[in-house]
Amino acid sequence: MNKYWFRKSKNLILGSIPISWEGWLAVLVFLGLVWVLSSALGLRGIEFSLTYGVFIVGVILLSIVVTILANSKTKPTKPAPKK
Repeated sequence: MNKYWFRKSKNLILGSIPISWEGWLAVLVFLGLVWVLSSALGLRGIEFSLTYGVFIVGVILLSIVVTILANSKTKPTKPAPKK
């Protein structure tokens, strides 16, 4: 069974919106992993160090994974009617 977790947003800014509990869980897991990554690296101040570079790379990699997941589980939009 191919259940969709997300749907396309009506505006271009948001991208995909969760429409099932699995979609919401994916979003919460992503946010939790970003929080765990920042806590594990001990990001506290505003001074830039190698730790921030590792954090940025980690967030980019997590974002890529979530984007691939969301694209594979997004309900396709209906094609525009032909005139």
